Parts: sequence; C-alpha cells; structure tokens
Amino acid sequence: MAYVSSCSGSTCGQNAQCSIIGGRPVCSCFRGYLGDPLSFCKRAECLDNSECRDHLTCRDGRCINPCEGTCAPNAICNSKSHLPVCSCPAGYTGDPFTHCRRFDPSELCRPSPCGPNTLCEVVNEVPTCKCLPGYHGSPISGCRHECESDTECGPSMACIEFKCQNPCSQCGKNAECDIRNHRPICKCPKNYFGNPLSSCQPECYGDSDCPSGRPACFYGICKNPCDGVCGVGANCELRGLTPICSCPRDMTGDPFIHCRPFDKRKFVSEFLMQKGT
Repeated sequence: MAYVSSCSGSTCGQNAQCSIIGGRPVCSCFRGYLGDPLSFCKRAECLDNSECRDHLTCRDGRCINPCEGTCAPNAICNSKSHLPVCSCPAGYTGDPFTHCRRFDPSELCRPSPCGPNTLCEVVNEVPTCKCLPGYHGSPISGCRHECESDTECGPSMACIEFKCQNPCSQCGKNAECDIRNHRPICKCPKNYFGNPLSSCQPECYGDSDCPSGRPACFYGICKNPCDGVCGVGANCELRGLTPICSCPRDMTGDPFIHCRPFDKRKFVSEFLMQKGT
C-alpha cells in the first residue's frame, strides 16, 4: 500500500477537509458537518442552541431534550431557555441532580429553630416551639424555670422543684405551719402527737383507743369522765363511762357542789325545827 504524504482533491470525502498531521494527511468534516470524512459529511442539525426549536439544546450537532440524563431518576425536569431545570417533586427533598428522597416533616426541627429548654414539633408542616414541662418564657428565645431560688418568690412562698409554691406543703398531715424566710415551721397542734413533717394524730379516735385510767375519748384526748365533775369532797364512780357523784358515808351535802362532815346534833336540831313548823 502506497504511503500518502500530501492532500489532494480526492483524499477526503464530500464536505470534508484534509490536514497534514505528523507528516500524514488527516480528514475531518467541516465545522457544522457530521459523518465519515473519508466519504461524506452532511450538515449538522444545529451549531448552537439558537438553531433548535422550543427549549431543545444543541449537543454534538443535534437538537435534543436537555433533560435527557441530566436530573436524578426521581426528579422533575423542565427545560427553560434551552437549559435543564431540575427539581424534586412535591413531598420530596434533596439534590435533584443526584437523588430526591421523601421529605420527613420532622426535619423542619433539625436543627431546632427554638430557644433553649424547648420542644420543637411540626404542626401542619410548620415547626412549632413550646417550653419543656416546668419551664416558662418565650419558646423562640428560650425558656427558664419559674424560679431558681427562694428570693425569686413572694415572702410567703418558696422555690420548690423550680416553682414558687407554698412551703407549708412540706408539713405533714394535720400539722400547723408558720412561714419564716420562705421556710416552713411545722408543728403538731394542741392535743395532737407525732412528727409534724409526716403526720400529726390525735391521742384517740374512739373510747377503745384509751387506757383504763382515762377510758373516754373527748375530742381526740383520753380523759377520766370523773375529772372535775363532782363537787368538793365528793366521790366519783363510773358506771360505764357515766360519772356518778356521791358524798362519802360520813359526809353530807350536794355531791355536785360540796360535801361537808355530817353533824348529828345539827341534823337533829334542824329536823326538830322543821317538824315544829
């Protein structure tokens, strides 16, 4: 085969040109033409986008849809001014040129648009901020405890579990309470017994709770029904829980007021005076 070192009119095909490269002729289609430069080159469909109709784009001499192979498989592509415009469909997010994934509404709270000590929740596709339980304030700028110390509460209140509360709530059942410097002073009321920080109880709830020496329950206190019932010098005996007052055998008088020693001569004199009348 003869070695060709120069271009001639028959070296290349129609609409092709010949160039000497490396000492040898090389054929190529004219600009704007496509085909086999050794036989025939035909005019390309386009040279630039302006030669393509609608929004088609000129690529390798052909007018093609610019969306072909441009966007992610599950993305939406619309061509505008011969260029592809990729976007993720409704309900999806991500990079439309690589991958669109289904949108998780909770992502609106990551990172959270809310302030410290808050909770972010998505309501109707809108991130909504609220303070955590036990906190107060603006959830947008940040929430804080109602109080951190007693001084943040009124004089009769105390900071308990970060809330301004009545400190007497720390006293036990039935206990009395005084407040001094936000602190509760707990004590059992009169006739009550027990630990004022836990529970104060009466001495008795019924007669059965009382000892034999004080068998009756009066308003939570065990008492002897005879105490203070009979008069001076009188005797008191219980029948059940009923006090029976009487003067001793050698005394006379009103047992509910006063018993005095019995004077026989005076008694006879009074008796005779009454009989004479």
